[in-house]
Amino acid sequence: MEYDNNKLTNAKLRGHREIITEDVKKGYEPMGFIPVSFGPSGKTLAGDLIFKEIVH
Repeated sequence: MEYDNNKLTNAKLRGHREIITEDVKKGYEPMGFIPVSFGPSGKTLAGDLIFKEIVH
């Protein structure tokens, strides 16, 4: 996931809820988020969503 970054204030994550909703329907449980890209001030600019397959 990439953030919409405003260099003067904050960065907003968009589109993550749709991805989570779709993956839950496919049988995955959201487990977390790993930041993978940072701006020069240390602000997170991109990250990976982590899912676990639900086994019944």
